[in-house]
Amino acid sequence: MATVPKKNVSRVIADVRLPPREDKEAEERGKELESEEETRAAQATELFFEGAAGEGAPSIPPGKRVDWKKFFLLCASGFTVFILIAAAFFYYSDRVLLGYGAESFREFQTGLEGMSAFRTEQAAEQFSNIQNDLDKTAVQSSLFSYAKNISTGFWPLLWEGASTIKDLKDLATEGVALAREFDSLTRLFPDYALKQRGGELIASLERIQAGIGKVNSANSALAGKIAKFDPSSAGGAALPFRVELARLGDFLGPLIGWLKSEKANHLVVFLENPSEMRPGGGFIGSYADVSILKGNIENIEVHDINDPDRELAAKIIPPKPLQALVTRWRAADANWFFDFSESAAKVVGFLEESDLYKKRNIEFEGAIGLSANAIADILELTGPVEVSGVRLTSENFIQEIQSEVIAERGNKSPDPKEILKQLAPILIEKIGALDDAGKASALSSFAGWFQKRDVVVYFKNPPFQSFFDYYGWTGRSFALPQNFWGDYLAIAGANIGGAKTDIVIDQKVTFESQIELDGTIRSNISIERRHRGDKSSKWWYQATNQEYFKIYTPLAAKPLALNGADIKKITPRANYAAGGYVADAAIAEIESTIRDNPDLPAIQSFKESGKNVFGFWTKVEKGKTKTVTLDYTRKLPGALTPGRTYEFVFERQSGSSGKYHFEISAPLGYHWRENGLPIYTYESDDPDGRVIVDLTLAKS
Repeated sequence: MATVPKKNVSRVIADVRLPPREDKEAEERGKELESEEETRAAQATELFFEGAAGEGAPSIPPGKRVDWKKFFLLCASGFTVFILIAAAFFYYSDRVLLGYGAESFREFQTGLEGMSAFRTEQAAEQFSNIQNDLDKTAVQSSLFSYAKNISTGFWPLLWEGASTIKDLKDLATEGVALAREFDSLTRLFPDYALKQRGGELIASLERIQAGIGKVNSANSALAGKIAKFDPSSAGGAALPFRVELARLGDFLGPLIGWLKSEKANHLVVFLENPSEMRPGGGFIGSYADVSILKGNIENIEVHDINDPDRELAAKIIPPKPLQALVTRWRAADANWFFDFSESAAKVVGFLEESDLYKKRNIEFEGAIGLSANAIADILELTGPVEVSGVRLTSENFIQEIQSEVIAERGNKSPDPKEILKQLAPILIEKIGALDDAGKASALSSFAGWFQKRDVVVYFKNPPFQSFFDYYGWTGRSFALPQNFWGDYLAIAGANIGGAKTDIVIDQKVTFESQIELDGTIRSNISIERRHRGDKSSKWWYQATNQEYFKIYTPLAAKPLALNGADIKKITPRANYAAGGYVADAAIAEIESTIRDNPDLPAIQSFKESGKNVFGFWTKVEKGKTKTVTLDYTRKLPGALTPGRTYEFVFERQSGSSGKYHFEISAPLGYHWRENGLPIYTYESDDPDGRVIVDLTLAKS
């Protein structure tokens, strides 16, 4: 409790008790002292109670004795008023000042989410807003500081409030610096990566790493204090960005070490062709071997996929659907798994086994799958480029490259992919020459490619793979939890012996699912394919499209009916036992689970990536339209109850295109809380790589 200094009280009482002055001079000196003391007392009163002392405020008239009863009553009243004001301060600290704290935590989290989505300029603005908001509390914070100076023993949480605000401002300051460094990195990354400025790239990453350490330190000082006042909102808001920063910090350490390595690191970039789809994306007809040293791109070698396959001695039995097309399994056909990480690991393994790399002891640290859609987007940003007399635009890129390569093969060219080799450095130069607006657009497209799975990555290094896996950039198949209460769907097509016809196929997928009262789900998939090859003069677009489909569903799903599919007899092109071929362990494990369906001869069931897969063939001639329908069923684990969440997960094949229409029907007597209807509809011409729909059952 604050007290009035004793000397002030004694001076007033002494003045009251002074005998009448005879000396005029002494009397005037006394009046002067009395006036001075009254002024000081009034100022002291105003300091604690604004406006309580001033003009008209009561004072003790000179020459009168003190009424001690009234005096102590006045003191008690003043003490009570002080307690009330202190309580009000405390309430203000708890509810208002620390409300800034909770809100600032939320804004901090939003800022970090912005950085994760490459909206770094927005993130920096968000952190600046935190600083501005906290500046509004400067006056209030100073009052608490004054209260602490008056008495460190009374209500220490008042001081805790002011201290918390300061810690929040420190956190926001470090957040601004971190976001700005991120913003600088994203804006300058094309220059760092493409203009031999690897040292600056590494230095920027090291500053970010240091900034994360400072933010974590500031947060640690703050988290305990904030939790005392509002553990439900402030403490809870602190956790997400701490985890986010920890994840980023765990990634940056190995990344910086990797970039600073004295040995060149090799990455392989798959140029995936959507004209000829495979389960993990487009057919890998070409790839680039990118070597990185000290943060700089040291060299880029573009190869036809046949280059390493010609120097591959291994004789591996290919997956059954491929056995009618190829004699042995190799890198060209290894993009076979819907899970890109599995496909990429298999392709990289074949490359490293080829003498093209084995003799030079070259190993690949990872792989990047690049769809032709991404390259088309780059051309839209850079504008058309001319290569070998061919003008390439975002609209004609795939067709012109395809025509040039096939023409060169027809001419027996020793290097039919020469046009791609010439294109790579031109595009790099064009990207480096983009202005700030162009680089910002490129960054926005970059984030979108990952979201659409037009770009997917794979790394051998566990911290790298784990980091990208968390953000969904690895093309990894969704892991279904045990007792999954919902549904899952993925559709992967493989063009096998259908030339380059996938690009002239218009595909529409319709999925209808009905949940019964007993938990049974009855699902129907309709895949409509229209072949537009009759409009083209190119033979590779006019060929009959032959597609092997893999429909990924939850493990308990059982097929009921299949219509419109074709039965294709597979005759291997070699006697594998006599020829000394060996089985691939992953393929052998999958094929050991194959089950034929006597009532449905066109379909096979097997297990892959923790899913039950239905495999079947379909053929479509040019100018024709064909529809395949599949019915299947499964039962949900556990009871069907109001308020229970039903999760529907759809994953799109990397590099694929088409229209999608999904309908999920609630059981009889129920509706979905999200739209108030018994049927939930989702449709898109361009869905993300992974779509998750959470629905809640409600009684109608």
